[in-house]
Amino acid sequence: MTYLVLARRWRPQTFADIVGQEHVTRTLQNAIRAGRVAHAFLFTGVRGVGKTTAARVLAKALNCENGPAPEPCNTCVHCEEIANGASLDVVEIDGASNTGVDDVRAIIENVRYRPAKCRFKIYIVDEVHMLSTSAFNALLKTLEEPPAHVKFIFATTDPHKVPATIQSRCQRYDFKRLPLSLIVRQLGEIAAKEGLEISEKGLFLIARESEGSMRDAQSLLDQTIAFAGRQITEEQILGALGLADRTLVAELASALIARTPSKVLEVVEQVHLRGDDLRRFVRDSIEHFRNIAVVQAGASDLLKEELPVEELQNLQKQAETVSFLDVERIFRTLLQVEAELGRSPVPRLYLEMHLLRLAMTEPLLSLATLGEELRQLASGSQVPVMSPRGQGKPLPEDGEKFPGSPMTGEAGAERRSPAQGKMTSGAISGEIDGAGRGQREGGGSSSREGDSRWWEFLQFVEKRRRFIAAHLQASVGVEWGEASLKVRIPNGIHYQYLTHGARVQELATLAAEFFGSPLSVQIEAVEPEKSAQDGQEQERSTDLRRQVLDYAAVRKTVDILGAEIREVREQQGVREKGSF
Repeated sequence: MTYLVLARRWRPQTFADIVGQEHVTRTLQNAIRAGRVAHAFLFTGVRGVGKTTAARVLAKALNCENGPAPEPCNTCVHCEEIANGASLDVVEIDGASNTGVDDVRAIIENVRYRPAKCRFKIYIVDEVHMLSTSAFNALLKTLEEPPAHVKFIFATTDPHKVPATIQSRCQRYDFKRLPLSLIVRQLGEIAAKEGLEISEKGLFLIARESEGSMRDAQSLLDQTIAFAGRQITEEQILGALGLADRTLVAELASALIARTPSKVLEVVEQVHLRGDDLRRFVRDSIEHFRNIAVVQAGASDLLKEELPVEELQNLQKQAETVSFLDVERIFRTLLQVEAELGRSPVPRLYLEMHLLRLAMTEPLLSLATLGEELRQLASGSQVPVMSPRGQGKPLPEDGEKFPGSPMTGEAGAERRSPAQGKMTSGAISGEIDGAGRGQREGGGSSSREGDSRWWEFLQFVEKRRRFIAAHLQASVGVEWGEASLKVRIPNGIHYQYLTHGARVQELATLAAEFFGSPLSVQIEAVEPEKSAQDGQEQERSTDLRRQVLDYAAVRKTVDILGAEIREVREQQGVREKGSF
């Protein structure tokens, strides 16, 4: 007995069976109910999403003995003949092998004759974009005014290759790619009917490889059954389809983010020993970092339909530990590697060297961050110095250790863990300036305890939300109350980041967890003060402008031309009044 593949055995036979294309099937059913069925249709979409299947179901619905009906009965003679491809009045033509004008001329000659048995004579032309220009032109007149008993249904994966004159004579329906969750659900139903034992993660692996095509997914499942039998494991799916293990992809991403070169080499070694295709592994890694960027953009909901829950959770954890600049840099490098890997005489070594370069290169800093630090340096204020890992540490004063480091004796209290940091009424009161020096409310001596507790809190936040901690380090003042925390931030990029969305509430939750009691957090913008040097320069410029306007010739020129003095510059080395 000839084996019938799953894609044909479970091919939809009614509009209700066609999943993921409700916008098409509902419109066709309503047209049949209202008796407003067009004479020509153009079905477009990627491979394996139901174009030809919908054309056959439409042909059955129009020619059913109980119809035209919104759903074919699939029991009458006409429905069975059309389903088996034996109907004389429903003709399926392959546009790729019947491209010439003579093939179209044969259609034009036959449309004059009435159907042999059915209600309509229907021509289904698959891959219609493959017809030649002459064939399209020969079909124009017949397609515009066909006999009442003729219907044309065209299907194509490349609608832009179909002439506009053809498209304007058809009703166009665009078939969508099927979402991953829908393919997984359909494969699960087929597996249950076939008596297969396969995990949901295994179905995800097959569905992801299908790229939105139900037919491809069914064919891949067929291939996996031939390899593994009725009990299918994830390892067997990876081996049968030649897929890279997504666990190794996640491990590589973690190694690149943590900058551990030895782990990177171990992952590549495992991929090599498994015999996986290196280019496929790199492509999966590219997709992984793209997904990290999607999570960082706050659009993780877009991935819920595409990824298993545990993989999405892992992505969210990784997205919190790496900057977008590094994600984009890794993404671009992997794209370059994938494009050149096939031309390299030693692909594994080529891949390893690029991955090592990514793992051993220091993280990037944004221009905004660098500009902010330079501005603060220029104004004379103390700013964090970025460590190789991108974690800000303040510059210590002369003879002073870094805030938050263990200190004994008069230098300060020993460093305590967050678990010991229960905040009591009045336990910490006062203010910490931008240099990290604590000040009591009454002015006077510095508070080493407030200094240490603030930096312990920053280190606690850094473990949970690294970016929030980095922006908090730009604070120029901190005030603790009995149940409140006020942080003064320079008005600019740091203030905008900390006050965006729900970050203030997020910071309040972290503060409550660290100090052991609820706190209300307030972020206050502080305008940078002008330095004395800036004031002297402005006063000097005003004085020079006044001296220039003391000259009658200058005043008269300004009056005649209706001009204004924009800038006055003093010549170098010239100090006498009136010499400019």
